Amino acid sequence: TNGLGRTNHIIFGIHNPDYFTEPIIKTPLILYAFAPENKQNGFYKLNRLGQDPIMDRMDDACYYIERMEGGWNWYVHSQVPIKAANANVYLLTRQTATEYPNLYLTIDFAHLQKISDLHPERSYNWITSELINWKNKDGESEQGVLYKPENFDPYKKYPVIFTYYERRSDELQMYIPPDWPTGQINLLYFVSNGYLVFVPDMNYHWQHNGEGAVEAVVSGRKYLSKFPYIDTTKI
Repeated sequence: TNGLGRTNHIIFGIHNPDYFTEPIIKTPLILYAFAPENKQNGFYKLNRLGQDPIMDRMDDACYYIERMEGGWNWYVHSQVPIKAANANVYLLTRQTATEYPNLYLTIDFAHLQKISDLHPERSYNWITSELINWKNKDGESEQGVLYKPENFDPYKKYPVIFTYYERRSDELQMYIPPDWPTGQINLLYFVSNGYLVFVPDMNYHWQHNGEGAVEAVVSGRKYLSKFPYIDTTKI
């Protein structure tokens, strides 16, 4: 990709539906794109190997991500774009934390035609997600996701639950379906019932992962405590 990903901090993946029957890289290639700094997701087109890919779409949503750290949920809830057998048409899903993953058609990945319109979240006090960036005591960058209720009132004080495991800020735009908890807390339940839930990333250090985890949680708590809507007596 001519270094475009490295220069612009974008992770690229290859969409090659014929790989197993014809494992040869042909151009133009459709590339998945993910920007880990702001969590934008989308598609690029590569017309020739070694040239800059051309952006078709990048926005605050989740389409599909090839690589994530500690984010197995993406593979369950993100649909790989599927090409029609005899036409240049693709079927894909688009989702956000606040919008169910509906189906879309596209011929160029820049323009989408919505073909399903399901919104089960509208029947509930749903969630919103916000990317939080801060510095720890050593000046290192930290990230996390703060989940708020849909009826959030910035003039109220909210209790906060911290839940943490590996790095999950890449799940910022993931639609979380109501389900039984599987090791994590039932995030939707608590947020819908008046809590804020904060999910900080673990900042790994070689042979000192425990200290990195503690620093992420402690510095995250200190940073969130500055927000006027945080009840610092109930964290």
